[in-house]
Amino acid sequence: MSAQLIFAKYLKVCRVDCCLTQEEFVNQCYAYDEVFQGLDVGTLSRWERGVNTPSVDKQIKITRIFQSYTKSVLPCFENYTKEEIEAQLSHNYVKNLIGNSKKHILNFPDSQTLGKEIQLLNIQEISDKQSILKMPSDILRGIAENYYGLTEELLLSWAEHKNNLFVVSEYRGQFFGMMFVLRLKPDVFDDILMFHRELKTLTQEDFAQDEELGCSFPVAFFAYNQRVASLLYLRFYADLIANQAYILEVGNTLILQSVAKLVEKINLKKYKVEKKSYKSRTSYRASLSDVLLSEDVFRMIFQK
Repeated sequence: MSAQLIFAKYLKVCRVDCCLTQEEFVNQCYAYDEVFQGLDVGTLSRWERGVNTPSVDKQIKITRIFQSYTKSVLPCFENYTKEEIEAQLSHNYVKNLIGNSKKHILNFPDSQTLGKEIQLLNIQEISDKQSILKMPSDILRGIAENYYGLTEELLLSWAEHKNNLFVVSEYRGQFFGMMFVLRLKPDVFDDILMFHRELKTLTQEDFAQDEELGCSFPVAFFAYNQRVASLLYLRFYADLIANQAYILEVGNTLILQSVAKLVEKINLKKYKVEKKSYKSRTSYRASLSDVLLSEDVFRMIFQK
């Protein structure tokens, strides 16, 4: 992605890739939604040149039209690497997706220096994985009151699977945050969200293999401040976009009501509630299309 991808460029690239003339695309817009009534080739041309920009709502509808041609959630992103996609995403707009859960985002000093020196480390690329997972596992057990029974050994096993996203942030060698996301096989994903299986029973056999359809399950998120939280979320969304061909759904299970706003912000919908005398928990899920085709995500992608 040699230059910042604005929606004008994205629109034209997708239209051309779908082999549609401007007139044909205008007709497709008419047929799709009455919000496009009055659209003509002249207006479309101005959109493609960046003279004017359609509303975010129209941008999403336009993308859904391209979906029908390409069968991709975000058409025309297939040729970009995860690193290129991550560089495209806006730190300013990701804040709308984070919320302010005090359980998961603390308030450590948030200076420009920190922003420049913070590092995101992929645990799969670190030789001493066990030592770097000690702090995250301690924090995770503390946040969830050890409800899930997740041990360092279990996290280490999960981190070794290359299709899982295990990222920690560091500042001058000190732990500053984490984002752990599992890519589960669809039937395993269903079992977890239905509470038929516990997280602690997951093994390597339960994770989606290369070029196998799976479902994204964020299992741990924590940051010492908003800046680190933004960096971790950008990595999460870049992973979703880059691997969209292999991800069907996104889901989570919660025991803390304070985290509900976090998952609702990324467009997950309440799925099932399990009540027990000592604790209740709720599962959430949504299609990848519903997660990525939201106004906040489009602002994050196209309005840097």
